[in-house]
Amino acid sequence: MKFFLTIIFSFLITASASARDEAPSGQGVLDLIPFALKDGKDISDFMALRDSFASTMEATGPIYYASVLTPLFVDSPATGIGASFDAIWLGASRSPNDFADAFQHYLKEGGETEKAFSEVRTNVQRMMMAVERVYRGVESNDQTNVVMLSTCSPVGDADMSDIAAELRSVSEGMAEKGSTGSTFLWHNGIGIPNGLEGQYIHARRFPDLAAWGSSMSLYRAGKFSDEMQAQKKVLSCGAPRVYLSEPFYWPAD
Repeated sequence: MKFFLTIIFSFLITASASARDEAPSGQGVLDLIPFALKDGKDISDFMALRDSFASTMEATGPIYYASVLTPLFVDSPATGIGASFDAIWLGASRSPNDFADAFQHYLKEGGETEKAFSEVRTNVQRMMMAVERVYRGVESNDQTNVVMLSTCSPVGDADMSDIAAELRSVSEGMAEKGSTGSTFLWHNGIGIPNGLEGQYIHARRFPDLAAWGSSMSLYRAGKFSDEMQAQKKVLSCGAPRVYLSEPFYWPAD
């Protein structure tokens, strides 16, 4: 069954919990590629190419990381992307320079790997966004994270620094009440669909399904009402979309 997905972000998965939370830190860039699986292929066929990609990229060192998002609860009209696709490649680098170096290497050395990819999937779109981690939650000991994304508009004259500061305060407040999620803000896209122009992606990453479920229970019980009201001072957000995130390539530092 094919799914309609949104741009994602959160996000970043690793075989090492500490490495996952260090990459990227502060401002970084996301390389987002929604893709459709070819007839007769499923996501396991795509994930089976991890070793091939790793052997191609290992010479670059820790300058590019990748995970794959698949939908858990997603409403297609909220994505801002018209085409249907099955999953999202989420690449991450600490800077545009790191991304450019990694991509140049892949263009030179990745011919066989790309051929193998092309037999499994068709890329629907490619876009880049800046990312900032505004709050670091609990590290994960599990390779599967839960990522919750909302498309948001700034409220009034709120700028990037205002939004990041408020989200940090909100995240700290929720953490004190039991939420273990990390918070990220995606913005300033290149190649993004028109529906995301001038928008932010508010991303929350949870270390596993149990942590996400616990946080959602607290939310439904009204424990985060003060934090949600504070967030509305700087962002007006649509309903969240929820994804499972699996590691694809995560080099050791």
